[in-house]
Amino acid sequence: MAKITLKNWPFSEGTRARLHWIRSPYQVGENRQWRMTIVFIAEDGDIKEIRVPWGMVPMFRLGEIYCDGQSTGEFPGLERRSIRFSKSLDVSVCESIVIPRELCRLGSKWNLQEKCVQVVDGDLKVIVPCLEIIRAYFATTRLMASEMLSPDSFNGICSSNMENDKVHLMFSNKVAANIITSGLATRIALVLEDREFNQSWRQIWASASQGERTSLREPANPLWCYPPAIRKGSWDAVGIGKGNTFFVMRIERFRIGQMPPFLRLHYEHPLFRETNGVGTGNSSGGTVINDNPKEVEVGPEPAAPKSLTSPQIVELETCTASFLRTIDVIKIKKKSEGLGGGCGEKTGGAGVRNHNGQTKEGTLDCEAGVGALPAVEFKDVSPIKNLNDAFKKLTKALEYIDLKILWCAQESAPESCKLPLLDGNPRQYLSVYFLFAGRRFFLHEVDNSDRHSLSTLVYEKELPLGLTVFFSQDLLVKCVTGGGHWDATLLDIHLEESAYCFVKHRKATVESWKQRLNNALINLKLKSGKP
Repeated sequence: MAKITLKNWPFSEGTRARLHWIRSPYQVGENRQWRMTIVFIAEDGDIKEIRVPWGMVPMFRLGEIYCDGQSTGEFPGLERRSIRFSKSLDVSVCESIVIPRELCRLGSKWNLQEKCVQVVDGDLKVIVPCLEIIRAYFATTRLMASEMLSPDSFNGICSSNMENDKVHLMFSNKVAANIITSGLATRIALVLEDREFNQSWRQIWASASQGERTSLREPANPLWCYPPAIRKGSWDAVGIGKGNTFFVMRIERFRIGQMPPFLRLHYEHPLFRETNGVGTGNSSGGTVINDNPKEVEVGPEPAAPKSLTSPQIVELETCTASFLRTIDVIKIKKKSEGLGGGCGEKTGGAGVRNHNGQTKEGTLDCEAGVGALPAVEFKDVSPIKNLNDAFKKLTKALEYIDLKILWCAQESAPESCKLPLLDGNPRQYLSVYFLFAGRRFFLHEVDNSDRHSLSTLVYEKELPLGLTVFFSQDLLVKCVTGGGHWDATLLDIHLEESAYCFVKHRKATVESWKQRLNNALINLKLKSGKP
């Protein structure tokens, strides 16, 4: 997974700086490309501003620590809250001066001119920057960020047809097939078919197009929009609170408080293919060797990409959306003739490619076909999704621990495992790879819904190749005794002296389960003896 590096990083090497504020975009250059200003504060109080492409807005989250131009994934000193909104609340858009100074000192008059949404619900007052509303609800990819600042959104990108409770989206070849996920398709369908989402989306363009700016010294027109379907909804948010006032710096999950306008969503792309015969294929019809560099450098100056359909992919955990009723999302693939589903295709991420570089420069601008740099695009990933009810308690606890989930998978345990089957079927297990206190850990949980409890296994180890095979064969098959328990002696061998621990299951609340998991991670970090 490629990481983005800010090429114009203004601090000295090794300096840690917090992302303090984001300003609305403005247009520069011959092709009027959108740029925005990001404000960082170093640990010594030094304040620096940098200019970046508007297409990077999906990745910027207030309060995040950066070092040497890269995100560290850390958000120190922030509070996590689950906020439930009633039906009777007051929502208004106002300038950022409404943020209490003890919660956020913005300083610059240009910072204060940015818009915020203020929600008053009884005694509770919630304040959130409009740019965070835009990022969380709409800007999950560069494509979405670009389309929202266009008067003819999604024209030529995709078409939508709604009949009864079903929406059908047809993407065109102008979109890279390998960035289209169920999450992206759902957001686009909501913008096109849900009245409140569409209204908020149009408010963004209306606010951006209110005037012309020709000088970089002029402040941008502040973008604003109301959060759609917020009444009787909820947010899982991170920020700073004092008394009954909470300043939201990041929305991690939103739940809309009304029925979605559709319950079924089908989406397709000309390059979505099913393989027919021998060979491996992917959703875009070819065999792909990951050609992404480890780092993608993005500079401040406008730079048109040579193509938008073969981008460098940067995976990004986006704000999760949930609904009163589950939306059934199906990816439509067409039959493909031949072996391997057409390995010769190269458009939209298909074909066989190799790339051996560590760092590569890219661009998030959108004037395609006239430049030399490869496009960069975000692919939204939801680390914890579609899990069995058996894992909901664990995942709920993980949500309230200060960790960053990097990868998550649910698989079936092999029948050769010494654990008894569950209802006649192989047990499911959950693997989670995450960042905690700057270190990377694995967690494995086996379905114990029948009360046959195998303790949760947590360990620190470099990401092995074929993680699923490593856990299911090397650990589940070889390290579980006949009685259905972990064999510590064998774990020592197979984990190659990596620090590990067990977290036993008990009849407990999510709160106590969260606390025991958090304590286990702290003890494991100390046990490993690494700096």
